[in-house]
Amino acid sequence: MAKKGSKKEKEGSQITLPSVPEHLYVRHPNRWVRVHFKLMGFSALDGEVRLPQTSTMQMVETRIIAHHGGSIRNLSMWRDRIEPGCVLRDFSKTLRDVFNFDDSTPRQIPGQKKAQPSTTPTYQTSFQEEVEDHNVIIFYDYRAHDSDCPLLLRSPRYPKALDQQVQNLLESTARKTQS
Repeated sequence: MAKKGSKKEKEGSQITLPSVPEHLYVRHPNRWVRVHFKLMGFSALDGEVRLPQTSTMQMVETRIIAHHGGSIRNLSMWRDRIEPGCVLRDFSKTLRDVFNFDDSTPRQIPGQKKAQPSTTPTYQTSFQEEVEDHNVIIFYDYRAHDSDCPLLLRSPRYPKALDQQVQNLLESTARKTQS
């Protein structure tokens, strides 16, 4: 009587795995996007961030809020220019979906000089360095922080007025003591 699972049965029933297609071994470059964000009406808070093109607009919003130290909320964003047709409303879309990138030519900002390559050594493969970044502009604006806190609602000139009143009071008491 033969035992179940004997060596002869195991050798004859080997499992063969399907071969992997060659195109799955090819590594595709991950295109990067250099997002230049500009605050509407005030250029001192402009900045830029480099993100993969698969990043969502929510990630761009998070980076802008982090650029402000987390103190802003309720962002409104526009792509390329400030017009009603350029308002970004769906923050779940990727940068690729919003800007319709063509990978054959990198997207550039008109009138802007091409970025000079860095002289610092990088640890990327030569394959990654060959791919040039897309460049886009996102304009943004935000609503001021709403608060019921009396300290935040106080006019910034109030302490100066109070200092003047205290100074006048000190001068009047000094005159009385001298007399």
